[in-house]
Amino acid sequence: MLKKNRLILFGLFAALCGAAAPVPEKLAPMGVYLSWEIPAALAARNQVPQRDFLEKLFALCRERHVNYLWVTNLPWDELPLARELAAKYGMRLGANCCDGKFDSYFDNNAAELLASIQQMVHYAGGDPNFTEWVLSDEPAVENAANLNFYAAQLRQADPARRPGAVLMPHTYPILAAAGLDFAAVDAYPFFAPGDPNGPHTRETSIPFYRSSLEFFGKACRAAGTEPWGMPQSFVEILGGPYRYNEAGEVIALPGSYLHWRMPTVPEIRWQFYEALRLGMRGICFYELVPIMPWNEETATRTVPEDFLWPDALLDEAVNAGPAGLTTPWGATTPQFDEIGALYQAIEPYRGLIARWEPAEFTVHWGNCPVSFFSDPVDGKIYAVAVNDDFERERTVQLEWVGGKVEPFRLPPGGGRIFEVPRP
Repeated sequence: MLKKNRLILFGLFAALCGAAAPVPEKLAPMGVYLSWEIPAALAARNQVPQRDFLEKLFALCRERHVNYLWVTNLPWDELPLARELAAKYGMRLGANCCDGKFDSYFDNNAAELLASIQQMVHYAGGDPNFTEWVLSDEPAVENAANLNFYAAQLRQADPARRPGAVLMPHTYPILAAAGLDFAAVDAYPFFAPGDPNGPHTRETSIPFYRSSLEFFGKACRAAGTEPWGMPQSFVEILGGPYRYNEAGEVIALPGSYLHWRMPTVPEIRWQFYEALRLGMRGICFYELVPIMPWNEETATRTVPEDFLWPDALLDEAVNAGPAGLTTPWGATTPQFDEIGALYQAIEPYRGLIARWEPAEFTVHWGNCPVSFFSDPVDGKIYAVAVNDDFERERTVQLEWVGGKVEPFRLPPGGGRIFEVPRP
């Protein structure tokens, strides 16, 4: 009883003295992207209530250690539902819901935008799990001034939440003028075999992704913007027929233009660890749900008569993989299971990833890509090593002047975070 009274007195004393509560440790988000309008269509197709289908998706996310949900195309009045489900399943939330669309600010109508912001803030409430506003998806460089205005007005109206956006690899100059607190880059490296519009071999996909994130990270650091990676986990057919098979995979049929294919499990691994190696402080895979519509008409689609790349149309059927991290009926995919394993493995490092800084550390000899980081809290040095081979394991060996690490094995596309003993 005496001990309890002492604790009560200490609490009263701390309150009277204005003692601040301890600040929670900042943790790197490990998340997925959700286009909010798609589950409603899938729920209707599966003949279940929208909320039931959403609950199923959120439960799959929790089981796979997802702690952040990046939600877009969210109407104002459905933001409370997204907040409720995120809190229920233990996830932070970032959302776009400016009139339920991305490009409201492109109209450059300040009065309309400010009215929209008032509604956004009203439905956001004081929810501590709702931490970021997503202002735009792939804005053009010429819209930097409008984006800066949008971010400044929203930051003033809702200072508890950070404004950010998704950027394409070629729009990095927008960072210098956009005034964003965080940004993600959607550098998707795995195009369909033979696609004339993007990298589709190991020899081209790896340098495309690597250079995109490397330059993005440098641009973010120069602008004071926190860099996130948005790795690829979807299929997209830009024209022509397709169908779903019983496993929930997309079969691109002859006459279709298969643009992006689902990465393999090793390619999922590689995107994840390569993003961390290149200094990304958050990860959100695109996309949780299939973006290719699931209906009876898809097998009869045709490409337009003025299609620019007729030689890219398929001559035979191709299995492009799952269209998202879940199937149209809400089952998980091997890619989502792998992400769950990655997120579980990275859990002890989330605080470190959120704060570490690139470190200069010259490797004397090594047989894989590796980057070094310093922890500003205790000065320790850490490394991220990645296996660039998507088919074979690799025994990693690293040496530098005055030190080395014991050899270890990485699975195809795999990576590892480890502390580096100082020379």
